[in-house]
This record gives sequence, structure tokens and C-alpha cells, in this order.
Amino acid sequence: MNVLIVEDNAEDFMAVSKFFNLEEEENLPDKNKTYSLIRATNKEEALKLIADRTIDFSIAIIDISLDEEDLNNSDGIDVARKILKGKFPFPVIITTNHFDVKEYAVKAEKMELNLKYFVNKNSMRVNPFIFQKLIDDAIDNFGLDAIDIASYAFRQHRKIGIRTIDGVIKFHGRNEILCLTTLNGHQTRFMFTDGSEHASGHNLGFFGKMIKSNFYNFLRIDQSTIVNIEMMETLEGNTLYFANGTSIQITNVAKCRLKREHLMV
Repeated sequence: MNVLIVEDNAEDFMAVSKFFNLEEEENLPDKNKTYSLIRATNKEEALKLIADRTIDFSIAIIDISLDEEDLNNSDGIDVARKILKGKFPFPVIITTNHFDVKEYAVKAEKMELNLKYFVNKNSMRVNPFIFQKLIDDAIDNFGLDAIDIASYAFRQHRKIGIRTIDGVIKFHGRNEILCLTTLNGHQTRFMFTDGSEHASGHNLGFFGKMIKSNFYNFLRIDQSTIVNIEMMETLEGNTLYFANGTSIQITNVAKCRLKREHLMV
């Protein structure tokens, strides 16, 4: 998962980086780690990286002020606007030294930006759990309209059609699907409660939005796995068993996500 960090202050960059340098992965080679961090120190560097389509970013963490001469604190918002209004948008979190972020939120609203996540840098250091939750929420909910409980209740019997690689579309209800995992880097494997499974040509990000907008009982636990939390049965080590006896291997990062969602203690 590529993370764009736009931060001019070296100390603040290191502080943000610590949230992505997971203890569970400290002995892994960089290519096998969940997060790959790419830094830009100013507005111009950030815009160049965004325009470079060789890097597919999953999220951006942007300092609101990227230049001491930027008295209006507009550089960070400008970078966010370029991302969110671009052809290939991705979620953004804005960091700031100010505790009152209301004026920035109002400014973003006037610019018609879907910019929901602002965090004070000091609060981020004091309570890292909150910042990690913001990252989870920003990625999981990006591009989705807010859906209330009543709407989900109305959709509980809805089915979604999933096209297999051979072109057949099959429809499934929310508790007919166990999990979705990345297959061969760019495909998605579906596992079903009847023990069957099939692959689809779209990546996990494509299906993540579709699943999330229709069913409330699915959770992305790491960059390559989405699970039906109502069908989870037991966890033994890194083996997650579902109610039908099927199992998958999950990462330590995934186990941490389950803890953050209070799904295990």
C-alpha cells in the first residue's frame, strides 16, 4: 500500500512514519511490508508525484502548511484538491499544528472537496490509536456516501452480481460470501459459505466499494483481505476459521485491525 506523506518538517515526517512502520513487520523486507512510504517536502514535489501514474497511492497524509511564506495555509488544501478532483482520486488526511480545524473544514467545503479528516499533530502523538482509526476509516469509506442503519436494514436481503473470469454473473446475498482476497496481485478471489470459490478479473479495491456500499458486515482487515465478520468463528494463531469450517491465513496486521475494531481482545 503506497502512502504519500507531504510534510516539510523532518521531525514531523518521522513522527507520521512511525504509525506505518509496524512492529509486527520490522523484520520483513521492505517489499513485503504493508505500507510503502513516499515523501514530498513541498507542494511542487507532491504535485509531481501525483501526476506520475507509475505510483498508485492508497492514501495521502498532508501537512496543511508546506511553506513558511504560505500565510494562508493553503498549500496543503491545494494538494488535496488536486488529488480529490483528479482523474484518479484517493483518500486524504490533513495534519496541522492547530487544534481548531473548523476554518479548514469550511474552506474545503466551499471548494466542494470531500475532505473529512483533519488531525492535530500533537493529539496524533498522544493518542496514536485515533490516528490509526482515521487511516482505516479514510480508506474504507472513500468514495462512499453515508448510509444509515435504516438503509442497511432495507438492504439486508439484497444480492450483488459478481462476474467470474469466464464471464458468468452469479448473485449472492450478504451471508453467502465469506471473504475476498487478492489473487495474483490484480485479481480477486471470492470464498463462499457453500465451500465454493471463484476468481474475478477486478482488483480488491473495486469490489471493496461495492461490498461496503451494500453490506454492513464486511471489514477490510489488511490491504489484501476483506472478511465477513458475521461468519468468523475462531482464530488460532494466524488461521481464521469461518462458521462453515473454511479457513484462511491472516497477517499480524489483520489481527491488529480486528483488535482496533474491538472484534477480539
